Amino acid sequence: MQFLRTRRVAALFHSALWGAISAGARISALLAAGILLGSASASAQLEDDFEAAAPEGEVTRPTEAVRGQGIRRRSVGCSILDQTAFTPVEKRKAERPLSAIQGIVLHQTGFRRGSDADRYRRVTSHFVILPDGQIVKNHPETSVVWASNGFNAYTVAIEFAGNFPSARGRWWKPDDYGRHRPTSAQIASGQCLVHKLYFDIESIVWILAHRQASPRRGNDPGPDIWYEVGDWAVAELEMNDGGLGFSINGGRSIPDSWRTPPGER
Repeated sequence: MQFLRTRRVAALFHSALWGAISAGARISALLAAGILLGSASASAQLEDDFEAAAPEGEVTRPTEAVRGQGIRRRSVGCSILDQTAFTPVEKRKAERPLSAIQGIVLHQTGFRRGSDADRYRRVTSHFVILPDGQIVKNHPETSVVWASNGFNAYTVAIEFAGNFPSARGRWWKPDDYGRHRPTSAQIASGQCLVHKLYFDIESIVWILAHRQASPRRGNDPGPDIWYEVGDWAVAELEMNDGGLGFSINGGRSIPDSWRTPPGER
């Protein structure tokens, strides 16, 4: 409980500090006009082949941020299954240098097909974390995939396999796609992968939720994944989630309930 309280205080302090900055200054610091590459991902839409929707919105790119010191300065080893040789290359819309990657976006797939990696090859994201904790790499980090709307051009997308509930305990079409909770193995692997990417790619400063870039992804990745992985990264790695009220292109900011331990919502 002490850990949870410490983590909560750290997250609230970070958000309050960022929220104190004027909206104009925040936007100027966070965003600059980009190219039109935004698109809806198939995350939580459950189209069987997980094709990206038509491009929408404007790419907005953080221009500067300071990396925290946190626990980042140590190497992290995660077991990752690389199946980039077997995933659809047409999902890779452009190439970029590693130095162009400034953030990580968390998602939930909205479905679960066991822990057979082959059944997730069409998921439009760089990584998928399966129920048994296996981390599957679908596309190279240097490829732009249409996973995260206006965040696409400068972020890496991580999907967690499952149809997870909202803060109100409601699932999306549960009779069709099930009622799931993130497994402890998924949480541990999610933290490991975020830490590894943050350590390996020096330009990464942001940890973001897909809902922040799309009005249609209100529960993506959902409160459980955000609190255990996203909010953890803010508190432990000192990553930046944009602060109170941050969203782009009609997306929704991270609600307070997502920054709260499950038993206290």
